[in-house]
Amino acid sequence: MNHEDPKPTTETTEVPAAASSEQSTDSVEATTNSAETSVKLPAKQRPRWLIPAIAIVAILLIGGGIFLAVHGHKATAPASTTKSAATSPKKAIPKVTLKGVSYLPAAQTLGDLHFISDLSVYGTDCGGQANQTNCPAILKNSDIHYYKIGTTDKNQPIVVAAYTTGGETSFAYIAIQDASDHYTIIGSLSGLADPTSDWFKSVQKALGPNVSINTTDTLADLDFTDPISIAGITLKFPGDFSGPHGYFVPDLSGIRGSYFNTTVSPSNLKKLGVSGNKTYYQVIVSDKTDYQVKEIYGAQSTFYVASYLLSDPLITSDKPAAISWSTGDTTVKPYTSRSSGCGSAYGYLVAKDLDESSLITAGTGPNGQTLYQLPTSNPLFQDIYQNDYSAGSGLGDDSSALKNLSVDDFQKNHGVFVAKNALGEYVIYLRSDMYSGSGCGKPVIYLYPQAPTHVNVSVGARINKSLPTYPAGGWQDVLAQPSGQLQYKGGRYSSLFWEGLGFGLYPSVSAGTVVKRADAVATIRQQLAEQGLNQKETTDFLDFWQARLPNTPYIRLAWFNTAQVNQLAPLNITPQPQTLIRVFLDFQGLQAPVALPAQTFQAPARRGFTVVEWGGLLQDK
Repeated sequence: MNHEDPKPTTETTEVPAAASSEQSTDSVEATTNSAETSVKLPAKQRPRWLIPAIAIVAILLIGGGIFLAVHGHKATAPASTTKSAATSPKKAIPKVTLKGVSYLPAAQTLGDLHFISDLSVYGTDCGGQANQTNCPAILKNSDIHYYKIGTTDKNQPIVVAAYTTGGETSFAYIAIQDASDHYTIIGSLSGLADPTSDWFKSVQKALGPNVSINTTDTLADLDFTDPISIAGITLKFPGDFSGPHGYFVPDLSGIRGSYFNTTVSPSNLKKLGVSGNKTYYQVIVSDKTDYQVKEIYGAQSTFYVASYLLSDPLITSDKPAAISWSTGDTTVKPYTSRSSGCGSAYGYLVAKDLDESSLITAGTGPNGQTLYQLPTSNPLFQDIYQNDYSAGSGLGDDSSALKNLSVDDFQKNHGVFVAKNALGEYVIYLRSDMYSGSGCGKPVIYLYPQAPTHVNVSVGARINKSLPTYPAGGWQDVLAQPSGQLQYKGGRYSSLFWEGLGFGLYPSVSAGTVVKRADAVATIRQQLAEQGLNQKETTDFLDFWQARLPNTPYIRLAWFNTAQVNQLAPLNITPQPQTLIRVFLDFQGLQAPVALPAQTFQAPARRGFTVVEWGGLLQDK
């Protein structure tokens, strides 16, 4: 078992710079926030909006990435605009919500509505040709699928234009259709909330003549709230992520989103309850011998979902909860019940098949719940002690007192305990400073467009270190050259560097290569080439990681591929790259070789705008 470590344990060097539900029939005028223009919705599409709501911003994902960026649609009559006087003061216009919507129980497939006139905004394929202009778009009209999800009280269809790849929705534009077949995109639900952003401007130019964007309003029933209590448990939004809380999926199998790599079968969905017009589900995303990883989602019908976390004071990241231990120990320590490695999946850990009569009462939690210890002979305890604690090998030099603890001392120091929640589950809690968790170590991103291109890059991760500094919302307007050289806010860089904890589920190691310590570097060099990294990227990788390899007779090397890293820490890049290569090394020092299925690699051809990223799991040697 691997689990989230809230703090990376190893310092890194930075990448050097290359150089210095109700509804009214009244009309409403929706005003774009920063462009100082007013966009009038078609009259039959302009109800009077009454209740303020939170805009749900969806994120553009690449390839098989994790979160969704919901974007644009089509219309038939251009919206009328009125220029505001430059000297007139800006007024804060309250966000209003369209209510009284009737939603379908499931998304209904439609024919091609031709929302987008210029698909090149999502990337082009120049095929290595010398002339880099007028290259064909990567996407085709047939790649974009259209759905009806409901109607307004005026019987105006609510439609979605979505592009899905690898089972994941990369963008989804939610729009309202009027009687003249004009489609008005709800920007706050479609990743198009900021009219000053380069992405907004690019998409706006690419839309069909009958499509406009409303940046002020939203659909009330697609707003999720937190905190919320369901079935006796309290749920909240993931607090570390500034992106959307809701996103479109063709059906509920899509709620695997960015967090797990298999479709959700009906047997893994458990209905927890209904609040308002939304249903809340618990999903088993990983099922092991002794434990499960579970996640919780809210859903509007079967096509719009939001991720939730348990609001649990025992695993809060802000301040460790006070526990009254039976031993009289009053030391406050941080605990976690999340998944794994350098990921911080939204799930929590639940013990399976516990013999309740064998549990040992150990204390009382902050909400008065009874805390239990596992017998040291329990298989789950042994799994955690042997595989997660691992003699404290990854705890860091400042934790020497916690290293090499015996089984009894590991238990006495409350390395693991369980507590029953309102659902009757025994949730597993791990002491954060007593297991060998770690952070995503120095992922480095290279951008290779085919022509000088302004690129936006954001990462689905809690970022602790970065170069250049990673602002809220990500690196915006990075000027990338075909050579890979980057210009950003007056500085020049050869790559983008980040370090931290991914928002997605950390993959399990099921295959790899065991080599002698002396052969590790040569093996890594060969395997990086087999995955498509060039000489410079490989040299950069080894410059950082060679000194961090364990000083043990043998080393286990396991690589996560692009799809797995997309789930761990999704990249949101615009314009969308045609080729994405992401490699991530999980390694372990061994005293003796172990049997492990071998990995095979395939280097993708670098076509069009190419993005390459390498990283690894930070841990002590």
